[in-house]
Amino acid sequence: SLSPGEVLFREGAENHNLYIVCRGEITLDVQVSQRGAVPVLTLSPGDVLGWSALLGERRMEVTATAANDVQVAAFPSAHLRKVFASHPEIGCQFMHQLAHALARRLLSTRDQLKELLAGTER
Repeated sequence: SLSPGEVLFREGAENHNLYIVCRGEITLDVQVSQRGAVPVLTLSPGDVLGWSALLGERRMEVTATAANDVQVAAFPSAHLRKVFASHPEIGCQFMHQLAHALARRLLSTRDQLKELLAGTER
């Protein structure tokens, strides 16, 4: 459980868990020189974060902060990788769903980039 303003993880920190938002919203932001923290996405129930931990122990590229009262489910990535290796059908289904979630996130990022670039053309 997280209270509003509480940080789940910070940009640059090591992360060993995959998280699923169960309740509330989490804001993802990145540090930009001359601007500080810039929000890039808000996650809602059902959204996944920390997914890069499944690919190996990685440093976080964003800071995740509770926008309101939040509950997340945390899954140790090492354990998930073992489950997926033992039960490939589960791993395949999970990764398929994760790919869809990441595709949606990529499209959202592309839309934000288009808006940002449109604003610089004026």
